[in-house]
Amino acid sequence: MTTTLPPLQPPQQRQEQAIVSPNLSSLSTLSTLWVPLDETIGQWAAFAQEALTVSALLATGTAFYGLAWETKALRHYTWAVQEHERARLRKEAHWLGRAVQDLDCAIDQWQQVLSWLHLAGNEDEQQDPASLDTIRSLMGHLNEHQARRRALHQQLQQEYASAKQQVQQYAQRSNHKEGPQR
Repeated sequence: MTTTLPPLQPPQQRQEQAIVSPNLSSLSTLSTLWVPLDETIGQWAAFAQEALTVSALLATGTAFYGLAWETKALRHYTWAVQEHERARLRKEAHWLGRAVQDLDCAIDQWQQVLSWLHLAGNEDEQQDPASLDTIRSLMGHLNEHQARRRALHQQLQQEYASAKQQVQQYAQRSNHKEGPQR
């Protein structure tokens, strides 16, 4: 396997290209943690083309599963932003909750990818120096992105808790205005 990975962009350059519309910043100040996944998809597609072992193929399949969950999380987050702009607190909280769940799944999948890559790097068929370099490079990128995913997950959990609290406060104010029912 002689797959070479494109160099990872510096964080500042990645942040400039982050998937952030102007309306996302109104809900979240850390929205630059959402990054384009095209580069990651390309790296895993290249790795898959030359994967020699079951572990390498399982790492690849699981990586695409993780990418799918991350994509779904962004979609749900975008819907939460739209609901925030429409002042629909309950729907905003719902979609934020779904985004948190999706990122949970993505983080779990990427942890499994790390395990599969570790196995792939230790298999006899995978001892080609170029293959090992590719596996090491993927693991390095994966660790960097896991840190980003965890920070994003924490951010979303905070936003979700805040949105739920606002929904509860609104419900309490509504009940208080109505007064006791007879």
